[in-house]
Amino acid sequence: MESQNRISWLTAITMAMIVLFLDILSVIPLANYVAYGIYLLLFPMWFAIVGAPYRAKSWGWTFGLSIISILPIVSVLPELTFNVVRHILSVWKEDKEHNKQVENARAS
Repeated sequence: MESQNRISWLTAITMAMIVLFLDILSVIPLANYVAYGIYLLLFPMWFAIVGAPYRAKSWGWTFGLSIISILPIVSVLPELTFNVVRHILSVWKEDKEHNKQVENARAS
């Protein structure tokens, strides 16, 4: 087994900046549909390319947050950014646990 680091800091910052731009764009009426469409096309594919695809739990968060974005007052919250950062943090946590197992296997 080999240690893994599927999402680097540079990739995480780039993802966060792009999704934050989409969140800012989604404040504009009707542009929120375009921003959400770009999000649904870009980020699942991007996470799959780096080896950290969305799982059922992540898709649940995505569609739950899309319902929140329909509500008038709550729609100004950066729900897309929250979802991407949440997924990045969960991937980093999985990688850290995997790397700890690899270190323990090498030590024994």
